[in-house]
Amino acid sequence: MQESAQPQVVVSGGSGNKLAKIAPIILGLVILIVLSELAFLWFTQRAKPKLEESGITEIPIVNNLLSETPQPEIIGASLYPEKAFVFADLVQSFKDLEKEEFLQSAGASLSVRGNVLEAGVEEREFDGGVYRYKIKIENSTKDKTLSFPFTNREIEEATIIFVSGDKAGQKLKIEDIKPGYFVSVKIVFDLLDSTTDSKVFLEVSSFGQ
Repeated sequence: MQESAQPQVVVSGGSGNKLAKIAPIILGLVILIVLSELAFLWFTQRAKPKLEESGITEIPIVNNLLSETPQPEIIGASLYPEKAFVFADLVQSFKDLEKEEFLQSAGASLSVRGNVLEAGVEEREFDGGVYRYKIKIENSTKDKTLSFPFTNREIEEATIIFVSGDKAGQKLKIEDIKPGYFVSVKIVFDLLDSTTDSKVFLEVSSFGQ
């Protein structure tokens, strides 16, 4: 008797084939991640003893290194006064548009510096004011001089500080400034102050900068 043909069950490849194809890729990614972690741990453990031997426990921030690096002296400077007019127009626009309440600060400053040649009492009238004291300075190349006069108010209200040596931070009087010292004079104008007075700051050192 002839046996009847048995039905054959055909299993479709479908999702099983897809999983078989994806599995090696996933396994490869896992192995790559593990190897990367091991390489990172090996590198950090190898580099750490070298840092500790050199006394460095952390990698310094580049910005801090730049700020702590002494900057070269500016021997000369070019002045562009047209910028002052642009700034003045900007400040005036706040006044004209009545938008002054938006201003947090507004000011201008001017600094001069040089080696002191002369310092002493010298009364004279200039530009409608009476000046009582004069400091004469010279530039780095010693081919130009500048006389800087001070009024009584400026002398009384000036902030004068020694900035070098053992006297660093010590407050001085203007008559303490002698020939041979190096001085930086800064004049600051606060445009939000109703008075026309300026603030004067002097930094003094016993050596040329």
